[in-house]
Amino acid sequence: MINLFFAYIIIFILFFVGAIILKMLRPSREFIENNGLLIAPILGLIGIVNITEIFNLIMPIKYITVILISIMTIGVVLLHRWILFVLKLIFKNRMFWFLLIAISFVYAVPFINRTELVSIQYFNNDIIYYLGSMEWLRDNRSIDPVLYDNQHMIFWCAEYMLTHTRIGFDSFGAFIMSLFLLDSHQVFTSIGIVAILLMQFLLFYIESDILKIEGKAKYFILCVVMLCANWSELLELQYIPQIFGIVLFLSCIMFTLKIFSYRKNKSDIFIRQWLLCLSISGTLAIYAEFASYIFISYLIFAIGAMLTTKHVKGVIITSSKVALLSIALNPIGFYRCLKINLFVLINSGADKTNIDPYAGNIMPFYNVISKLLGLPLATNFSGAGYWVFTIFVTVIVLIALTLIYFYLINTKNLYKYMLIGILTFFLIYEMYFRISKYAYGEYKHLLAVSAISLFFLCFMIYKVVHTKKYLKILVFFMGIFLIGETLYRMIDQYYMANIYYYDSKLMEISEIDKYVPKEEPIGLSGSAGTIHGEVYALKKQNAVILSNNISYFPFSDIPFTKYRIYEADIDAMDNAKILWKNGRFTLVENVGLQSAFYSGFHPFDNESNSIWTCDNESIIYVTNFSEDRKTISLSFGTETSNNNSKKIKVMLDGTIIADDTTGNQIVTETFNIEPGEIKQIYIYSSEPLDRKNELTVGIKLTNYAIVQYEME
Repeated sequence: MINLFFAYIIIFILFFVGAIILKMLRPSREFIENNGLLIAPILGLIGIVNITEIFNLIMPIKYITVILISIMTIGVVLLHRWILFVLKLIFKNRMFWFLLIAISFVYAVPFINRTELVSIQYFNNDIIYYLGSMEWLRDNRSIDPVLYDNQHMIFWCAEYMLTHTRIGFDSFGAFIMSLFLLDSHQVFTSIGIVAILLMQFLLFYIESDILKIEGKAKYFILCVVMLCANWSELLELQYIPQIFGIVLFLSCIMFTLKIFSYRKNKSDIFIRQWLLCLSISGTLAIYAEFASYIFISYLIFAIGAMLTTKHVKGVIITSSKVALLSIALNPIGFYRCLKINLFVLINSGADKTNIDPYAGNIMPFYNVISKLLGLPLATNFSGAGYWVFTIFVTVIVLIALTLIYFYLINTKNLYKYMLIGILTFFLIYEMYFRISKYAYGEYKHLLAVSAISLFFLCFMIYKVVHTKKYLKILVFFMGIFLIGETLYRMIDQYYMANIYYYDSKLMEISEIDKYVPKEEPIGLSGSAGTIHGEVYALKKQNAVILSNNISYFPFSDIPFTKYRIYEADIDAMDNAKILWKNGRFTLVENVGLQSAFYSGFHPFDNESNSIWTCDNESIIYVTNFSEDRKTISLSFGTETSNNNSKKIKVMLDGTIIADDTTGNQIVTETFNIEPGEIKQIYIYSSEPLDRKNELTVGIKLTNYAIVQYEME
């Protein structure tokens, strides 16, 4: 629950900053009356991001925060009447705030019972990059060389962020950390909730001021978009900068639409040009990948304005002003954005298999529709459930397309052509990813455009049905179905997901230094989530990763350490002493024989006590932490994925110590291992590898054990 309240606090801080920025822009009365003040927290975000990223060149963000707080305090004192006016006006709409609280609770369920600030991680591992970068920027300048070693391994990720990509989000996170004297894991997910809530502020403003949606339809469309647009997936996969990017990109689209409508109110055009420039600068700083989206969208609107209004000179002048001002508001963010996108452009025709975790396996078209609508994937159902779900979705899509068709043929204003142009651009981008078989690019694109496309489609349907009672009832039930199916997906894939928590239990690992001599490294192993969490908790201690299955950190050249931490509640372990445990993690000291599946293996499956090889050559390391010489052999069962027999050779020091076929229990010849010695045992299988559950596998080792012999 505390995460949610913390998100509300951040929202109000952004409100204060945004209100000060709005006052400087001198909003018109019409802008204020049409809920324009709801844009304040987004302006606050952009202002903080731009200021921190620029001045982080000359000082750490913890010092910038002190200066910003001083300026904000002075601004609040001088403009207290304006800020009170803003708060009084925006709190008049009780339904908006009720929905804001209700929707925020929907996304806070995974940590609603937590009494501490936590961050969540599921499947993807991007969080470790942001945590490392935020920690570094708080205490260092962005131009300082990032140094990392075994005592500060987390900063390896910070080095990547600072030299290869955008850091606007990280700068904002470091500001929130400094403001509340918190660690990065205590603010990361709460900032994600803030990003989702900012979309609701923006949508309600757009509905009120730009698209003029009336009555209860305004709230219903808001609920559909806020509940059906993949926000939970973006949050749990740590794509939080992308959420901010989606919000700011939508604001870019709508303010561009507004300035090219050429209204006579000059002050109205002035403020919207500034809002557009702020939105562009913020988007480029926080999510530079949307630069092409912004450029093409702006081009579509500019050409549309030239063709329909004949204001060619005005469009060119306006566009030049917007471009120059957007760059001036954050030249550092623009420079980083330019560098990233030039790299992408140069490599656009290259083979993407090495950067595509889906290996070019693009999703079926019916799953594309499900992803856009925020629904469960059709392939998640089986039997009759698959056909029922598919039929329902097909019917809804056909009805929606029919209503949109009537909107297109019965509407002649500029909005229609511009919105259709944006949706067409989204479709062309989707086709590019499918033709190039860049599955990951397609996936990220669908997540990016889902909310925007859904909102535009809802608006078009609204324009057709808002005066037709029976059609409104039909559309209402369509919306209820979408919301219901989305909540079903969230329960299955968000509420019930095996989420990894960055919490106090994890941070207690930092206390184990009293059990481990300073010169001794602490070994880490396990899943990617486990290792990244442990690296974060041990960010100021000597730690090494004892596995090469993890791509995010360089792993150790040694397969063992005397001291090792496990994410498990262990009471006893062979050849090891339990030094410390907290119910989630256990620190052990190895005192006897230990082995490690070092390379050529998939992660070990604790439930089945087995492990699959992923190569024709796999290496097991064995070491002796005792003070005595040991005589041992290795014993393990073997299987294949298709029950076909495969030949296996086990070698040590160039000598074959086992030669057999799968299906048999293999026991190697005995060998001696001295105290402190490490043995490398190679397992060879020359037959072709197989596919099992989308993994490349060789042979399965079961009931692996080290057999000790008493020698006379």
